[in-house]
Amino acid sequence: MSIIQKSPLDINHVFACCPGNKKNFNYLISLIQKHVVIPFVGAGFSANFGYPGWAKFLKNQAEHFYLPEINQKLEKNLFEEAAGLLKEAVGEPMMEYIMLQEFGDHIYRNTSYDSNLEILPRLFRNLIITTNYDEVLEMLYAKVNGEIIRILTPQTIRNRKLALRQIARGDAVLIKLHGDVRERDRVLTKDEYDVSYGKTLDMNLPLPGFLRQILLSRIILFLGCSLEEDRTMDVIRHVRAEGSLSFALLPLPESTKNKEDPWKPKLFHEADGKLEEDPVFKERRKMLNKNRIIPIWYPAGEFEALALFLREVSYRVRGVYLPSTTQLRSNLENLLNVREERDPNGTYRRYMDAEDLIRKNEGRFPETVRLDALKTIKNFYSTHGWICERKAVVKDILRLTQRIYGVNSPEEALAYHDLGYTFERYHYYRLMLNAMLRADEILNMHERENHRVFAEVSEWSQELTNAKASVYISLGYAYLKNKDTDHAKLYYEKAKNLKEKDKSGLLNRAQNAFILNGLYRYYQILNDPKAALETLDRALEERQKLAEEDDMVLTQHIVNTHSNKIRVYLSSDFSDKVEKATEEYRAYENEPHLQVRLKNYPDARQRILTDYGDILQADSQYDKAVVCYQKALEVRNYLHMEDDFIACDLYLKISDCLQETDAQKDEALEYRIQAFLIRERLLGARHQETEAIWLDALKLASHLQYPEDAIRQRVEAQRIVRNFRYDSQIQEREEELIQYFEL
Repeated sequence: MSIIQKSPLDINHVFACCPGNKKNFNYLISLIQKHVVIPFVGAGFSANFGYPGWAKFLKNQAEHFYLPEINQKLEKNLFEEAAGLLKEAVGEPMMEYIMLQEFGDHIYRNTSYDSNLEILPRLFRNLIITTNYDEVLEMLYAKVNGEIIRILTPQTIRNRKLALRQIARGDAVLIKLHGDVRERDRVLTKDEYDVSYGKTLDMNLPLPGFLRQILLSRIILFLGCSLEEDRTMDVIRHVRAEGSLSFALLPLPESTKNKEDPWKPKLFHEADGKLEEDPVFKERRKMLNKNRIIPIWYPAGEFEALALFLREVSYRVRGVYLPSTTQLRSNLENLLNVREERDPNGTYRRYMDAEDLIRKNEGRFPETVRLDALKTIKNFYSTHGWICERKAVVKDILRLTQRIYGVNSPEEALAYHDLGYTFERYHYYRLMLNAMLRADEILNMHERENHRVFAEVSEWSQELTNAKASVYISLGYAYLKNKDTDHAKLYYEKAKNLKEKDKSGLLNRAQNAFILNGLYRYYQILNDPKAALETLDRALEERQKLAEEDDMVLTQHIVNTHSNKIRVYLSSDFSDKVEKATEEYRAYENEPHLQVRLKNYPDARQRILTDYGDILQADSQYDKAVVCYQKALEVRNYLHMEDDFIACDLYLKISDCLQETDAQKDEALEYRIQAFLIRERLLGARHQETEAIWLDALKLASHLQYPEDAIRQRVEAQRIVRNFRYDSQIQEREEELIQYFEL
């Protein structure tokens, strides 16, 4: 994938091609500035990245499989019936294969496109709708904004209340109305459209009902949509009387083309000595007006108008055009031109910003410049090192702080927001602490400067209280991870005091549960397991109330709270700690909402299984502990994470338990070997931890009276098996594998 620069046209060419364009554009800009507009993206947008339109796709397949009846349907614009004929002719498995071949991400990665198209995710960071099956928008948002966008498909939309709640949070959400290329729950054929929309439009069905709520609550901007007769237009027609309003960037009809000057279309034709409006254009204009859709027209076939349009919207809304390649190189050089020894933390920031600049502008730097810059950045990272630890919670903290000070300083807010995703990628604790402290300073500053406003507007007071509580808990946790218990206690106490002073109930239930679940660590620092357990019980009460009405994230939090209680029992001196931990595990198993939801959120289940296994192992109940660890390992396999550090630790735990029984020492050795191979791949054969596992395996093998050479052959055979999943030349190694197994 690379980026190309387009011709020197500008938005005035679009304005000039049709009366009313400029006026309509200015009206649209005023609404975008009020944050009430969301884009609805069609196949025309994906065409810029090399994807075929739906009609072209069906026509190509008709030719490939020699299905002339499909072309007959296409001539009558019966796309749903045509798709049904194709699916029936080739069968479900072949249809899956064709969809992946024609709409898979490999096309995006190998296609050049106009850099101005990257403006879309910068302008609309929260909600976007599409009927496309491809993954262009997901990849574009990940590249430009550094985030994984949440996806709602027809299956998710069936739970309309949950879907709308996810949108209301303000996170980045992509609504794929007709499904995704990688999922079978797609809307392709007439039968599938009838199920989703009704044979005659049924607004009580989840999909049209959901779309109706979006159309009435937001102003839609159609980009790359034909707005021909289809089920989406049926819904638009249905809600127009309720006051819905939309905008659309649309091509003029083919009949208006001007061969001499494409950007001066012929909207009027001379007939009988007088000018008459092009009949196709007139009919189209009337249809749009009737359905309350305000058009911005561009000449037929001039698809670069989309890039021009986005570029001008960006300038009007944000005051900047996309920087030139020269400017980008200058920015990169300035970021990398720093003396490391003066301020290591500042160097971290600058290098991470430089890496972010390269990632977001992939293809706009010469390859040599890009590689040299990355080499400089990576050398600094490797020299100074980093602590790898999951810090996903930082993203939530930064979202909250952004909502506080973003009003007064949007640039700074966005910088912190983007930095949050850099934290998740590189996990530098020192930098994270500095940024969190900075966030704390900003919150205090705005509290002083806007005390009157915060006092008068309860919504702002609530946001401020929630944000400060999140910052304190995160700072406490970060210091605790760095073994700085004094600072950890300081910030946990701040969070505790904030909660105790919250007499007016500014902390919402979810935030209250988050603080309680964080404070249990404070009581563990104080060696007060009883207070820690009481705090977790209160957190559990809050989350159980929310679980009935909220999403998977709260489900995970409930499981984590149960798991934290088990951990407290494990570290306590209670005489009945095993019985109490067992009661807690059974309480988790009996939670009414969890078992169904955890099928979709298995990593939370893996954590509690591991924690319960730990307490059983400590109580010498080795057989039961092995069962828990093996179940947790099954979860890692289900998540396709069977070769990570967590899986390695599970293999070691199982091996430790099995060694306690003489009859299972041979099996214990097998688990030890698997742990060694994982650690070897992740850290290298000479790493201290890898060598320690290998020495333990040799010691166990010696106890079993196995020769060292036999163990090495055994390890090599397993290594080849594991390499299959990473080796593209599998056939060439088949004989080698057989040979080792014969040995």
